[in-house]
Amino acid sequence: MKVQIQFSFIIFMLLFSININTAEASGLMEDSVNIPERAQTISKSSAPSSPISLTPHEAEEFILNGSVIVVDIRSADFFKKDHLKNAISLPYNEIQELAASFFPDKTTAILVYCQTGEQSPDAVNTFANLDYKNVYFLEGGLDSWHGPIVGEWENIEFNSSIVRRPDIQKPFSFVTEQSIHENLGSFTFILDGYYISEYMENYRKKRWVLFMIYSSIHTISIKNPDGTMLQVIDNLETMNEHGREDNKFVLTFEDWNFDGYLDMSLMKYVGGTSGNRPAYYWLWEPGIEQFVQNDDLMRMNAPEVDTENRKIFDAGKSGMEYFQFSSYEYTNGRFIEVHRTVRDIIRYPEDSNDVFERITETNFITGEVTITLTPYN
Repeated sequence: MKVQIQFSFIIFMLLFSININTAEASGLMEDSVNIPERAQTISKSSAPSSPISLTPHEAEEFILNGSVIVVDIRSADFFKKDHLKNAISLPYNEIQELAASFFPDKTTAILVYCQTGEQSPDAVNTFANLDYKNVYFLEGGLDSWHGPIVGEWENIEFNSSIVRRPDIQKPFSFVTEQSIHENLGSFTFILDGYYISEYMENYRKKRWVLFMIYSSIHTISIKNPDGTMLQVIDNLETMNEHGREDNKFVLTFEDWNFDGYLDMSLMKYVGGTSGNRPAYYWLWEPGIEQFVQNDDLMRMNAPEVDTENRKIFDAGKSGMEYFQFSSYEYTNGRFIEVHRTVRDIIRYPEDSNDVFERITETNFITGEVTITLTPYN
């Protein structure tokens, strides 16, 4: 009986010791990571493929307790300008290759951030695919951060006026092919330019914030179907507000002079709400086998081709009170205006309160001008 009691006591002490050691180990693990309460709740209920975001306030608490490594996944140029204090630079496109050398322990708590929060979830998923267990991202990215920022812009004097800093430029090259005539093969068009990240100061946050990303094309290189260089068109100035590295550039091909060959145009500006669409235009000249810039088309606002009537139509407006519609014919190497309609709002007589809509029709072939006045409400 005595032997049985002693054996039971020994078993009890062993089990008690194991429970204490397990609890201590669990406590040490929790202390080493110290994940914010909301993140712990989400991580237990979410699938590994669902990136967990932390608000700036949660992220700040996470950082202050010293239990997380902060990773800036933007390019090295961006990191050099400004970043969170004590952050390390690991650009997004290098995570797959370098993560293991940066973080050999895959239980390390990691907080990633980009500029706006858009790319960070993809970075978290990349880490997850590499078997990292505790990776989170800053909701809203660096633009949402209200805490201290370090880097080259750290000591800039800010004031209440709107100031933009020098833009960060990232070069790109976009290639497309196009056949301009059934008897010619496909030409290769190489567009070289920059993606430009434009920043402006945020007076409330006392730092620079991303204002806009756009693309700008400066050179078009054209290669013959056999791969030899045909011509290079440079010194271009364009701005595409929708140029967020999606390779969508407004380079179009139409037969502007109705000779059976496709001509080329490139919009100078893409964005905003204006109906005016300034662009570069080049007509294919079969005699010299080159694209030649056409100034007549470039002076128009938003020309469109009417193939059936062999005419070019152009429309332009200024506010709500002026609208112009013109038609052109291509004659002897020039686009000649043959008809114009102008609509404007006037007071008639000038010193009265009577307002009229005036329609002025001008036929440049016959010289006939017709004016119609209609009361305007």
